[in-house]
Amino acid sequence: MERQVSLIEASHYAVLSGLDLLPIAVLILDQQGKILVANRTAKEVIRLGGTMVVVDDALAVESVLHNKTFRQLIGGSGQRIPGGFVVPRATLKPTAILVVPIPHNGKPGYPASIVFVTDPEIPCLADTALLARLFGFTPAEARVAALVMRGKAVGDIAEELGITAHTTRNHLKRLFSKTHTNKQGELVHALLSSPAFLCMKVAQS
Repeated sequence: MERQVSLIEASHYAVLSGLDLLPIAVLILDQQGKILVANRTAKEVIRLGGTMVVVDDALAVESVLHNKTFRQLIGGSGQRIPGGFVVPRATLKPTAILVVPIPHNGKPGYPASIVFVTDPEIPCLADTALLARLFGFTPAEARVAALVMRGKAVGDIAEELGITAHTTRNHLKRLFSKTHTNKQGELVHALLSSPAFLCMKVAQS
């Protein structure tokens, strides 16, 4: 029995460690919306505010209108398939929320849903050392690749790194060659489809 418990605890820790690598917010809630598990990104999303908030120990959407939909989804009212919606924001880019129901016995404290939240306003930084190891990039190329993963254009990359647009384009050509891509859109897809996506960290403010 002791060995079984230790294996469960070790597995639980391993899963949580994996969730902390994700650059999107992941939360496990009970039927009342109480947070049972929250990864590192989720805690940052809640801390920064603007979309999600904790009210009376339960997760809620700041928008009253969208919170009604959210409560219906996490309450399990017959819902057995994932449900989601987008929350528009006045001065910020909209954020997307997906709720995935978990079969449960209805008892308080048991996992009832997994919630995924993406907030494009929260900057995520790629691990340039990992990019270099995965694709054979030089340190300079990896820095360019990390900014490409954030959707930066050539001029923005050049300005941020203090290099010329010509040098940036030369780096991009080498990135294309090393990832077997031909266009910047293909390069972004290749990078975000790689394990480097899992190790993007939320920039701490």
